[in-house]
Amino acid sequence: MATKFWQGDAVAVAQVDTLTVGGTVEIGDLFNTVINGKQIQVAATSTSTTTTASEIKTALAASTIQEFQEVTWTQAGAVVTGTAVTAGKPFTVTVTTTEAGGGAADAQTYVRAASVANAGPNDWSSVNNWSDAIVPVSTDSVYIDHGSDILYGLDQSAV
Repeated sequence: MATKFWQGDAVAVAQVDTLTVGGTVEIGDLFNTVINGKQIQVAATSTSTTTTASEIKTALAASTIQEFQEVTWTQAGAVVTGTAVTAGKPFTVTVTTTEAGGGAADAQTYVRAASVANAGPNDWSSVNNWSDAIVPVSTDSVYIDHGSDILYGLDQSAV
């Protein structure tokens, strides 16, 4: 059992996720991107993974949904990259793909990968916020002074 003190000293790092279109894309295949339960769906207009990724990036970047506006969207080849606009403020994105009629995907894929994890002075999971540079576990005693702002990574039900 260790005693840990919250310091909030971590440097803010912008989260980066990649969304990769792959496999065999058919015209009409649906690519779904979800943040906070809000979805943007793009129907492929081409069999090209690069063209489909470009269509997805365009739709995400043009969205008026706040959660999507908090991410900068870029595209290179078949990969769409999302970078947090505000370093240290995380986002959670999930992706799925289905057939035009909503059935299970056949040969197309749409995969999310974390490239750079969020970190910052308001994130419980940032090791540099803790006095011993180790995130607390269930056997630790944690002390948080008044005025500390822990805004992210608060689901510590296992601790």
